[in-house]
Amino acid sequence: MTVNSFMIIDLDDRRLAAQIAQLQHRMSNNGLEEFLEDLADPYLKDRVSSRFASEGDDAVNQWLPLDPTTVQIRQALGYGGAHPINVRTRDLINYLMHSGPETGAVPDGMELTFPARGAPTPIQEKIETAQMGKPFPNTPPRPVVALSQTDSDDLTMLLSDYITEGLMGGII
Repeated sequence: MTVNSFMIIDLDDRRLAAQIAQLQHRMSNNGLEEFLEDLADPYLKDRVSSRFASEGDDAVNQWLPLDPTTVQIRQALGYGGAHPINVRTRDLINYLMHSGPETGAVPDGMELTFPARGAPTPIQEKIETAQMGKPFPNTPPRPVVALSQTDSDDLTMLLSDYITEGLMGGII
């Protein structure tokens, strides 16, 4: 016995066109800028917050403890003794956590500068000292800005999710 069967596939080209337009937008400079401002910048700020809370992480290792003389100076000035490291006036962490995202076009897309340039000189000096240390007074590096392989993987996954959100399974 022969059974005649067939399948009909009906595509809604309006929905397909809308999804293609959405994909094109997300891959455009404007769409990539939205990703950097709305997802990448907050991700980096969360990492900075965690880094300060744990005084280091997988991207920068644990920060070296403060010198006993530095602890005494901090205590005499009314700040915490040995902890928290890299936090005295809160100017540094406040700038890192609250500066707006700085994005810009580059030949192949968009880039995010983190932290944003243009920090007041005293804060820029604090960032440089934290990142590189300084010879006098002898201050070892205790980096506050860095990316680990985990961060790279997480940001890549965030970008992938951003680009494809709402597209998977929506065509058929």
